[in-house]
Amino acid sequence: MNSDHCTQGCDATSAIVLSGGSLQALDSRPRLVLDTNVILALWWFEDPNLGALREAVVSSHILWIIGNDGEAELLHVMQRRMEVGDDAEHADRVRRWVDLRAVRLAPAPTQLHVRCTDADDQKFIDLGLHLGDAVLLSRDRAVLRLRRHAARRGLTILRPEEWTAWHASRQAQRTID
Repeated sequence: MNSDHCTQGCDATSAIVLSGGSLQALDSRPRLVLDTNVILALWWFEDPNLGALREAVVSSHILWIIGNDGEAELLHVMQRRMEVGDDAEHADRVRRWVDLRAVRLAPAPTQLHVRCTDADDQKFIDLGLHLGDAVLLSRDRAVLRLRRHAARRGLTILRPEEWTAWHASRQAQRTID
């Protein structure tokens, strides 16, 4: 799949900018929070193992939520990569998909404390907790260690490679219900 082109399902998802609001009434699609490395794996490196996830985002079958601080980190990381010689075309591709598909959210502070040992990843955990019934995709060990603790507070944490099977099982369960 060439991720430079928007396929069926293109819409104005990116026009939604919320400040501390709830997405419950706004949209019933599964909500995903992607950490910076997952976003780069999807659109900078185009990891072939994440094809189903990429297609779910591109086709708008899921709702990708990005926090203001997460987007700022993404832009900073891409700038650093370009300073060491990476092609600016990669950064343009990532920015296009953020603009086309990510819902920008400035979350309200959460009282559901799940602390990550990596302070740089706390923003993703906080955003996922704020959303409630959401999934955070990360490969970071410090984040993955919080799976059980976060699940008790409504946040599912998965490796991006685990998402396809998890999503399929959720879809099957909804069909049964």
